[in-house]
Amino acid sequence: MNKTQTNAKQTHDLIASLSKGATSPLLKGRYDTCAKNYGDTIEDLSEVRKALGSGDTEIYRIRASVALVGLENCEESFEGPPAEPSQLQQANEKDEGLCSVVLAIGSPLRSDSK
Repeated sequence: MNKTQTNAKQTHDLIASLSKGATSPLLKGRYDTCAKNYGDTIEDLSEVRKALGSGDTEIYRIRASVALVGLENCEESFEGPPAEPSQLQQANEKDEGLCSVVLAIGSPLRSDSK
């Protein structure tokens, strides 16, 4: 969980840096979208951590799923020119992989109330 949050925060910082240097309004808009997606994902991962601590497996699975969707939305925003920088693509793919692991870990968890 720590690694997933740390990587997401690093990618969020990378996106902010790329956005500052963007000269294309279209590219800047995509970075802004990704920054929002990553901000939401970081918040979702924080909620996943809380849910794990409290044993709320339903919230764990929901928030982990929503976190992954945010990362996928960032990736999808670059479906067309101008292309996503390889540095961001690699970071996003790594984050998606880590978030998928977090989601997979939550899949077999059962709530005590069920």
